[in-house]
Amino acid sequence: MNIVITGEAGFIGQYVTRRLHGHDLIVRLVSETSTAQEVR
Repeated sequence: MNIVITGEAGFIGQYVTRRLHGHDLIVRLVSETSTAQEVR
């Protein structure tokens, strides 16, 4: 499902999506490192 949005709304959408992906990545990294430390 590909939705292409042009203009300001598209820019905001890309920004929000990027922020969400970055946040998800950070949360995943933190959770993985914390579990790794707990295992040790």
